Amino acid sequence: MLKYDYHIVVNGYFPNLTVRDILNNITNDLLGSSATFRSTADQVQYIRNSKHNKVFVLLNNIDGANLRSDKAQQVLADLASIPHVHMIATVDHINAPLLWDDYKCKLFNWLWSDCTTFGAYTDETSIETSLMVKQTGAIALSSMTHVLRSLTPNARGIFKLLANLQQDSGPDFQGITFQDFYIKCREQ
Repeated sequence: MLKYDYHIVVNGYFPNLTVRDILNNITNDLLGSSATFRSTADQVQYIRNSKHNKVFVLLNNIDGANLRSDKAQQVLADLASIPHVHMIATVDHINAPLLWDDYKCKLFNWLWSDCTTFGAYTDETSIETSLMVKQTGAIALSSMTHVLRSLTPNARGIFKLLANLQQDSGPDFQGITFQDFYIKCREQ
């Protein structure tokens, strides 16, 4: 349907994506500008003043990691408030609406529709996996250590028991019922 209209498809879950990338794509690729801009506000103003009829921004995962900041959401809200810019966005997290205060909601002027697909997040999670490999596990280990330190000694003991049970049982371990695990915890 958008074949003859100016449109951009943005995958917000890409880890290196920035709001500046989105704006550059609109100004350079869609509007054909070679201008340089001092700020994102100047770039949004340029888009606002452009003579094009309609620009559609299809943003998959507006709550992506690099788009969650207040500044990024403000720029996106300013972009969405332009009369000839039409933003269609998805969210992946149930708490994503908490990113927007009343002012941003007014600028976005959302029409909400639940279009849950219950499909697997294969595209999104494939990127996360590659990031974990690149980070050599150091960040994951640091995160796990931080979480374990925040637990009570009793909770740490339960996790240790569960890890030992998993390790001692081998790769074919199918799990343990809650009742059996509870009994093992009480024995400790």
